[in-house]
Amino acid sequence: MHTLSFKAIARALVVTVVMTVVTAMASMLPTDSLADPPPGKGNPNKGNSGNHNGNNSVQSINNSLSNTTADLITAGITIAAARALAVDVGATGFKPLPPGIAKNLARGKPLPPGIATRNLPSNLLKGLPYYDGYQWLAAGTDLLLIHTASRVVADVLTDALR
Repeated sequence: MHTLSFKAIARALVVTVVMTVVTAMASMLPTDSLADPPPGKGNPNKGNSGNHNGNNSVQSINNSLSNTTADLITAGITIAAARALAVDVGATGFKPLPPGIAKNLARGKPLPPGIATRNLPSNLLKGLPYYDGYQWLAAGTDLLLIHTASRVVADVLTDALR
């Protein structure tokens, strides 16, 4: 039988009391208001003061993006298979996007405005999976599956067209 020492019991008791006090104090803090910016800085009417029913814009954006990502399909083809198909039909040799633009191409994010995309050759499209409501595009060396109505990136096959 293992017995606990007095020190171990005392430590556990202290931790429990401290956590209870911290939790109680945290529950007393206001959660829906922040101070307005100092004079001359920002817009005092745009702060987080007031009742927002526990929601803020960042949380709303994150929720909408996570819901969008969950609703999107995946490419249904591996990068290696797409690369092999591109090589077979001669759709390779493209220059990559600049790193700052390339990092904005991610599943669940809207297609960045003004990004240079190209339609794919029909012989390449014939080998890629077809999904109603989606289209395949090329951006630099990346193969993109885009939700047509929302212009949200459903999948990115990185360097499939290099």
